Amino acid sequence: MTIISFMKDVSAKLDFFLCFYRIKKWRKKGSWPKLLGYTLLGYGIAAHFEVFTILINTILIIGIFMYAFSVNDFFDFLLLNDENFIGEKIKTAEIAKEMAFIYCHLPLISLILLLLIKRDSALLALSFFLIAMMYSTLPWFKDIRTSFVIPAIVIPINFAQAHTLLNPMSATSLMLAVLVFLNAFRGEVLGVIRRREWTANYKRKLTYSLKVVPLFSLILSLTFAILGDYVFIITSFFSIARYTGLKNISEETNFSELEKTAYWRRLRLFGLPEGMYEFGLYAILGLLHLF
Repeated sequence: MTIISFMKDVSAKLDFFLCFYRIKKWRKKGSWPKLLGYTLLGYGIAAHFEVFTILINTILIIGIFMYAFSVNDFFDFLLLNDENFIGEKIKTAEIAKEMAFIYCHLPLISLILLLLIKRDSALLALSFFLIAMMYSTLPWFKDIRTSFVIPAIVIPINFAQAHTLLNPMSATSLMLAVLVFLNAFRGEVLGVIRRREWTANYKRKLTYSLKVVPLFSLILSLTFAILGDYVFIITSFFSIARYTGLKNISEETNFSELEKTAYWRRLRLFGLPEGMYEFGLYAILGLLHLF
């Protein structure tokens, strides 16, 4: 075997690994590593560093994400005939169904690390895992119209888990967790509208909520700024920007076409789906002990 063929083989196996566990985007299927931003946000706001503890916890959370996204794809293909990487490899006989099932569960080895972290943080991590497991392994659960709320609930749990690992949650941290949920909820609504077909009436309700959530987030952030910390003005700014960008979206909006426009790129500037810029600012201020 030449060095070139060896490198190609390694590259192919690495690509298989990254796509199988959704670490890398595959076609229309997004990846999960950006969600680790909420774990990092928890570390940043806690502003207390224990390198070994953070490393152990991050490996644990990565393992849960790898399990949740791969097993989600496995059952979505098996029961809903969803188009995804795992399903594609099973159909082309590149991997047996039984082996794919085993591979999906290998990341659960990381759960042993629960024994090495604080009890409160471990309980939150366990809750995170159990909710992700239920959502991923019960495809019928997704047929419930409001099931998209579940991933939005997991996100603030992820944030709180990382925070409590290093420091107990304070009142301002709880306020931030509420804003994290609203941001995640809005992102899930946007994703649901883009990915699935709905009746005109229900799509109208979903679209309406896209406009209401930024306004609600604006009101809450201003309230939190008065009662808690002036830094919450950050969310007020981003809420205004998001509402301005989303106010013209309706149930007739073609998102496939919208995403190609300069208008959508301007929305992305404000971290529309993930809120990475907004919460990145909070993390930086936390690290500087200004929040």
